[in-house]
Amino acid sequence: MAIPVFAPVDKRPAVEEIFALLESLSQKKKLAVAFDEFQEISKYGQASFEKHLRKSIQRHSNVSYIFAGSQKHLLAEMFADSKRAFYKLATSYALKKIKTEDYAAWIKRLYKKDRRKISKRHIENVVTRCENHPMYIQEFLFNLWDAPDMSIEDIDRVESEILKNREAEFINIWESLTLNQRKALKLIAATGGKNIYSADNLSRLGFSSASQISKALELLLKKAFVSKNDLYSIQDVLFKRWIEKIS
Repeated sequence: MAIPVFAPVDKRPAVEEIFALLESLSQKKKLAVAFDEFQEISKYGQASFEKHLRKSIQRHSNVSYIFAGSQKHLLAEMFADSKRAFYKLATSYALKKIKTEDYAAWIKRLYKKDRRKISKRHIENVVTRCENHPMYIQEFLFNLWDAPDMSIEDIDRVESEILKNREAEFINIWESLTLNQRKALKLIAATGGKNIYSADNLSRLGFSSASQISKALELLLKKAFVSKNDLYSIQDVLFKRWIEKIS
């Protein structure tokens, strides 16, 4: 029996249809279109696709585009490399983390709406553990919602339960990494990404040279386990918490 062979799907026709629709809608009113995690299109592996996408975007005079993503270094490459299709197409604007006080006001409103109370101390504890990341904060609060009188022990318990539920996933990831990649993640978790190339930090994890950790970080960036903005950081906050507990 012959095994069918499927050719790669050409994404250009779908893109053309979408941009034709945007062009039609923009005749009636101005539009703003946001691409989230825009750096992911580089994984399509086709420079021609980026060129085709830019060509479609440049046709529009009544549409504004926002290109967002968590991998700052990959986005920077797309717009700063003169050989890439999106070179100088947009102005960069760094988005900072949502402030803890803004989370506090939002969380208090939610609790007040349900006639509940939550202390500022507990809110700050959750936000700090989650490193101001919206998805993880919501996950913690969802699991804490039924706690009648919230305590730090409740937050500890919820964190343990979340990490336990994801342990198999984290173990699979951990076992797929090389020894140097694991050591690089431990170093980022321990230092917060600061001064990771210093002699003291390299020696504490057993790196004999800066080139060893550079190579490990390069591969971790490609696998999207690590991001690099001002500092190196572990993408998944809970994965980082798990690494801290096993280190």
